[in-house]
Amino acid sequence: MTTPTTVTDGALEAMLARRAHRADASGLADAAFAAIDATEPRRGPWLAWPTSRLAGGPSRGLAWVLVAATLLLALLASAIVGTSLLQSRPPIALVPTGGEAMAPESGVYDRVVADGAGTLWAIGMGHVTRFDPASGKRQTWTVADDAAFAIPVVAPARAGGVWIWSGTSIRRFTGDGFREAIPMVAGQPGELVETPGGSLWAASADRGVEHWDGPAWVASPAGRPTVAADHLLVRGENDVWVSNWSVGPDGAAVAAGVSHLQGGGWVTYDATDLGFPAGAFVSLAVAQDGSIWATAANYGGASFGITRFDGWSWTRIDGPGFPVWSLAAAPDGSVWATSDGSTSAVARYADARWTTYGAEDGLVGTPSGRVSATAAGTFVGTDAGLLRLAGERWVRAWPDAADAPSVADSRGRLLAVSADEAWAADARGLWHFVDDRWTGPIQTGMPKGAMTRDLALAGDGTLWVATDSGVAALRDGRWTVVSRSAALSIAVGADGTAWVGSSWDQVVGLRLDGAPPRTVACPNGSFALAITTDGSIYAGQFSYSGTAGLARFDGQACRAVDPLGDGPGVEVTDLVADPDGGLVAVMFRGGPSRTPGSGDTYTNYLARYDGTRWTVLDEYIFVVAFPPGGIAVTPSGEVWRSGYYKADVALERFDGQRWIPVVTGYTMSTPISIAPDGVVWFGGPSGVLRLTPG
Repeated sequence: MTTPTTVTDGALEAMLARRAHRADASGLADAAFAAIDATEPRRGPWLAWPTSRLAGGPSRGLAWVLVAATLLLALLASAIVGTSLLQSRPPIALVPTGGEAMAPESGVYDRVVADGAGTLWAIGMGHVTRFDPASGKRQTWTVADDAAFAIPVVAPARAGGVWIWSGTSIRRFTGDGFREAIPMVAGQPGELVETPGGSLWAASADRGVEHWDGPAWVASPAGRPTVAADHLLVRGENDVWVSNWSVGPDGAAVAAGVSHLQGGGWVTYDATDLGFPAGAFVSLAVAQDGSIWATAANYGGASFGITRFDGWSWTRIDGPGFPVWSLAAAPDGSVWATSDGSTSAVARYADARWTTYGAEDGLVGTPSGRVSATAAGTFVGTDAGLLRLAGERWVRAWPDAADAPSVADSRGRLLAVSADEAWAADARGLWHFVDDRWTGPIQTGMPKGAMTRDLALAGDGTLWVATDSGVAALRDGRWTVVSRSAALSIAVGADGTAWVGSSWDQVVGLRLDGAPPRTVACPNGSFALAITTDGSIYAGQFSYSGTAGLARFDGQACRAVDPLGDGPGVEVTDLVADPDGGLVAVMFRGGPSRTPGSGDTYTNYLARYDGTRWTVLDEYIFVVAFPPGGIAVTPSGEVWRSGYYKADVALERFDGQRWIPVVTGYTMSTPISIAPDGVVWFGGPSGVLRLTPG
């Protein structure tokens, strides 16, 4: 625990990746921020892996497609708000089609809220848990129970329980089920707050700020500089603060300051008023003394800072010594700051000084959500689980560790072995599903905290694990560290050689029989690797980590391949071999959008090689590239992929002519893997799911 008092410049991309996580977890979307082909609904969540090269600069807010919904006016018996909004209707069950949840309790949460009855609720992507920190007793609901848990916007309810804004309705959940309550606000789900008087305020990306006091949603008064709204703070029925967003000339999201609604009109403070460079990114918190705190990061990465509004003016506050991602007020009057993901730290501001907590204080993992300071305790979500502050040390929020992996972001990896066995990797390490339960995180011999980049299974059952600290192999229950060099991808040939790719212009063959490594020079690095049935090794790369392109090693030489016929330098993010001797590849090219004024976008291609020629199965415009691990091929040769950029589609398959939705009810951007017996394992909001086709 340390007490620094100065602000340091931070890693902007790490902060944006953290914001990506929050955007996914809260359901935030902004149609105005998406630079897409206007002719098709191609939208998706933020990409959480580094994209400075992919996106031509800092990551941009992406959009969910607005899910059509009919206002449930018939449910309104009166204009009374608060508890009277709860109608005497049976609980709603909205289980998404297909998919058996195999990891209902991942232990990874974004934040904790206390409802009006003092009950604590932990909120994460795909799950909501009601718990008692004293006893450790808890009850978890996931997307397998209700589709509303997929990417919920959750707000504590004054009368107990929580409000859930899922994109199809706004309902109150009391612990035994949902009740239809009020019509869904028409905007894309962003942030929801219940006031002390029982009315509701909602902030959305496409409709701004709206107020419910029954019997309908009413738009807030005009006067804000933009429609899009992000953070929402409510101190009274008509005392509202909101951070504003606009769209820059390049299609990127740009902050438009902070606006305050009081006395029926808006007063806006721009970045200069707050003491930051123009275009600052702003998040908000209300301290116990009523002051407004804001944190900002210049999009150029040049400055981070915190400022405080005392009712008259804004005053800069020295930061805790790391770039701050979010702020949260505590009941004792202190303010907590969460790091932007570039460091594993949180800090508490009290008595005009910061106290910083890190790994030496039990802070396991990197903060993935904001600190939640409640009367029952202080909590923080990290990618290693939910923690609470006990004295001056962080411990797990409940006694037992998380019992399942979380792969609900682009860092997750899956390897299906059969209908009854699979391997998964998340930020905490490696997990194994067998005998109907998950075991993990498993130590592989790699340094603690090593991030798993890829998994592969040899014909003799040896598991190969590529990490950013090296390569390990599991054979006959024993782990062997085969390499200490960072690896981005791995694929195993028929002879048992594991070929490893990195950002350098080479691939390396590794064996467990004591043979020395074989290094092969290639024209590009190998972010993605696949070995076809004829023994050819295909290596794909994008420019973020090396020279873009696709190359083939035939055992003699490694040469560039031109899959699209317009030059070999296409960016490659995914490669999968098919059983017929061919190859499926995901590629993209960057450049100006086809939509005027929408900024740079990327033409994505899903193409198949049959051994003779390439055929493009799909081509679409999107603001970022398709994530790795999102495609798979069945034993019969059918191509499956995640519904990454589509609303309400988790999985879809290609029947030779068109893409057919298979699993619906939410949008997924995480990995899939198909076992030799045809069973599909995939990552979704509730962790790992399993689907038996047919």
